[in-house]
Amino acid sequence: MQQKLKVTVGHVFKHSASLSLLNAGDQLRANTDFMRRLRQGRHERLRRELRRHNVSAAVIFDPINVRYAVDFRSMIPFYLRNPTQYLVVPADETSKSLLFAGSFGSDALLADFNGTLEFHPAVGATMASAGPREDEKIDLWVEEMDKILGKLAATSPHGKRVAIERFQERATRGLRDRGYDLIDAQIPIEYARSVKSEEEITAIRYGIKVVEEGVHRLREALAKPEVNITENEVWSILHATVVACDGEYVETRLFNSGPKTNPWMQESGTRKITAGETVQLDTDVVGPFGYYVDFSRTFTAGYGFEGFQPSEAQKKHYRLALEMVAHNMALLKPGATFANVTFNAWPIPEEFQDHKYHVQTHGTGMTGEYPYIFHPSDWESHGYDGEVVEGMTLSVEAFIGSKFGGEGVKFEQHGVIRKNGFELLSTGVPPEDYLLAGEEKFCVSK
Repeated sequence: MQQKLKVTVGHVFKHSASLSLLNAGDQLRANTDFMRRLRQGRHERLRRELRRHNVSAAVIFDPINVRYAVDFRSMIPFYLRNPTQYLVVPADETSKSLLFAGSFGSDALLADFNGTLEFHPAVGATMASAGPREDEKIDLWVEEMDKILGKLAATSPHGKRVAIERFQERATRGLRDRGYDLIDAQIPIEYARSVKSEEEITAIRYGIKVVEEGVHRLREALAKPEVNITENEVWSILHATVVACDGEYVETRLFNSGPKTNPWMQESGTRKITAGETVQLDTDVVGPFGYYVDFSRTFTAGYGFEGFQPSEAQKKHYRLALEMVAHNMALLKPGATFANVTFNAWPIPEEFQDHKYHVQTHGTGMTGEYPYIFHPSDWESHGYDGEVVEGMTLSVEAFIGSKFGGEGVKFEQHGVIRKNGFELLSTGVPPEDYLLAGEEKFCVSK
């Protein structure tokens, strides 16, 4: 008889500290008061933004925004390309939000919304779900939505002004033909998501610890002098850790080595890693509770063997990346304008301008999100102003890669804006002593 392999969590987490991390997540999820505050706080903030933007309701298709609004977790990557699940959120606090889905949530989720959330079957108005009947199903969707939105409009001071996310052109045209004034729902949603409650920050802290555990395990795999494993093999360690701790997925494949480290944005593949090469990663994890964890680290493969010495170029580029992040983190305080942060940013040397990361700082919530704070050289073409606000969670970026070639260095920190400035959250994977080589340690908590 063939022996069955018994797989337990110990296959992924071998240390007691790692198992306690799993238990901490379970305890948070089991804390009904915490989960209720987390869910209700987001839902109420979204409704406030809808009222601020003078709309009577929002129609939401993006499953990440659905999760933000009502914490409904169901096949997020699938629904990102199949808009057959959607949510109507009224701006009026007394009206019920309506979730249209093929699968329904738990009684506990409904209870947390105190009767202000209802489930309904969805109309599948896409080519895959309706085939040659797509137009018929879209017309049915419009008719059904008109009944719902019309009732909300009748009692709202904003009437038929409605926020909606991208959907089939025939559907949005059908609503306009019925008198609706449609705006982009991403605008109020992004503003709502940009400021976090203490419950959200608690969930983010936990997610960062999970991802740091995965990065530590990944780093250990690179310590051996022979290395001789592929990028994909090492990168899979982070994926396994995220899934074991009830996270969602890793959004990108930004893990690379050697000549693939410059320019940035080259993805993990089957290339074998050689001792002495630079290895760098950007976590980009949609983790536990649906929150994004976004920090970057750079290592040198084979750093664990006796007598190991990184090259002078590796150390120089690493120091510059840490200097850049430390300088730009110090600019992030409540009330600082995006323009002020942009034009007081660390001056990137000309050699590294062409390969710089496309933003210096960005919002980090359930994904990378508003705001984007650009470099001075890109202000005219891409920049916009705004204000850093207490409660924003931001990631501060650096990529140092020469236009003349050679290896690059990616470094990034994830933190939250407090009344006194930027509180660093991604503290669990500190800078590499062997790459600093006696230099001052940067990127300490502010």
